[in-house]
This record gives sequence, C-alpha cells and structure tokens, in this order.
Amino acid sequence: MRESLKQCKRIVIKVGTSTLMYENGNINLRTIEKLARVLAELRNEGKEVVLVSSGAIGVGCRKLQLNERPKQFLSNKRLPLLDKAN
Repeated sequence: MRESLKQCKRIVIKVGTSTLMYENGNINLRTIEKLARVLAELRNEGKEVVLVSSGAIGVGCRKLQLNERPKQFLSNKRLPLLDKAN
C-alpha cells in the first residue's frame, strides 16, 4: 500500500462502467470479485472504505437486458431486481 494511504482513515474508491463491464457489455464478475477482496482487505486493516460507482447504471442496464441507457428508469422495471436482491 502506498505510504500516503497508510495514514488515511477513510478511503474513497470510484469505479466506472469500463471497470465493471467488458467492452461487449457483459458484466466483468472477475474484476468485481477482485475489487471486493481489496475492499475487504482495507476494511480488515481498519480503514473506512467508501465505494462510489458511476458504473452502476451500466450494470443495471445489463441486468434489465436493456440495449441502451434509458433516459428515465420506470419503477416497474426496478422492483423485480430489488426483490431478487433480498
């Protein structure tokens, strides 16, 4: 870990769509798993970790099987995914 990060109590990590998705639009589960391991390691070291993801919309579009990013998400499209998450 970089020396400057060792001093930090809180670390904010931002990941975008290109980090979470392959170029073909599929979700990059391997990268997400690696990211989760790094975040867990930081937490185990006592760091407060904040994950900010601008890639959530890209992943959500894939899960909803949308070919393009909608201008507005409809409530009835979100509810089935929320139900599956529980």
